[in-house]
Amino acid sequence: MQANVKTRYVLAVYLFVFSLSIILLLSAITIAKPESIFQSVLLGLTTEILGVVLIFLVINRLFLLEDWNVSERVSALLEKLELGVVEEKVDYLAEQQQQIYRGLQDLHASGLKFETRSALKPFHLAIADAREINIFGHHLSSISNSSAGAMLKKANKGCKFRIIILDPTNDTVLNAAAQLSDRSGNAGSRHLQSDINRSLEILKPLSESGNAEIRLTGVMMPFTMILLDPSQTSGTAQIEFCAYRTNRTDLLHVKLTPHSNRDSYAFFLDQFEKLWNDSTRIHTLNNTEQ
Repeated sequence: MQANVKTRYVLAVYLFVFSLSIILLLSAITIAKPESIFQSVLLGLTTEILGVVLIFLVINRLFLLEDWNVSERVSALLEKLELGVVEEKVDYLAEQQQQIYRGLQDLHASGLKFETRSALKPFHLAIADAREINIFGHHLSSISNSSAGAMLKKANKGCKFRIIILDPTNDTVLNAAAQLSDRSGNAGSRHLQSDINRSLEILKPLSESGNAEIRLTGVMMPFTMILLDPSQTSGTAQIEFCAYRTNRTDLLHVKLTPHSNRDSYAFFLDQFEKLWNDSTRIHTLNNTEQ
């Protein structure tokens, strides 16, 4: 309610009370007998009502109206602040949209294209010449089932492996990852947990080779990473994006290099390092330490 509306309401109340006092005064003069008790009562009521009206009119003038003005100013200030927050959010979303648009333009300009797994080399061939291999995957069942032997041979020849896989004891991350698969609820989580444990068992000889370390993470990332010789100028980053209820063979990949996709390449290398530093190191299958 605006201050001027409030003021009109207050003046209307005062006018009503003032009118009542006038009516009582006229009644005391015209109806009541002079110097009677009834006339004295009416005159007393009239005087008291006029006094109350006068007192409250002064109080209202000095305090209440000013308080209402302050209230109105505070309300206006809050509206401006809310409007500023909304405008800030709109500006932020617009900036994010522009960044995405520029990112898509950069991808288009670099000739980067998305491919499915069928267009990629088999893993054991892709890592043939690598001397350093960093891997992050949810369960790594495809890699462990098909290439554990090739990975162990490379490790025995001096190739360094750093591998991150989801923690099979972390129900929260298992439930989040399982939601992407065709299996939902507890069944999906148990299936994923079984895949992870099987991969860890298969990769155990690799972890004991002296050139490989496997860590567990409780972070569900929206992509997986295979980084080959990441510290070299000839390095590559193969990124697979997660998708909802999509066959593994149909998941989209991009291949990044430090020459053609410098910023994107650096971003995913940084993501791996952060994830690695916050993951839990495996000593044995039944004993972990940070």
